[in-house]
Amino acid sequence: MRIAINGFAYIENNGITKPFLVCQVCGEAIIDQRDNQSMIFWNDREGKENKAVVAHKNCMSKVKDGRSIYPSSEDLNSFFNSLLKNTEIEIGHKKISK
Repeated sequence: MRIAINGFAYIENNGITKPFLVCQVCGEAIIDQRDNQSMIFWNDREGKENKAVVAHKNCMSKVKDGRSIYPSSEDLNSFFNSLLKNTEIEIGHKKISK
């Protein structure tokens, strides 16, 4: 079962939940970001709104002018590792630090 709450989605199976992202181009679930087939894209040019888009690499390549609109990108695995380090979240009493 997939449930979306405030933009977050997860699968519930036998009482265990697993969060996942949704490709903002095709609408399909991104279950495993470790395959490097999904990325986060953004525009960090000065004067531009810094809106990020999560998408499969293949889907983003089909968006007209996608790379000029969102010239910066990072694979999701690296992005989430950096996010955890930068927010200093604790996992099992162990602080993830920079």
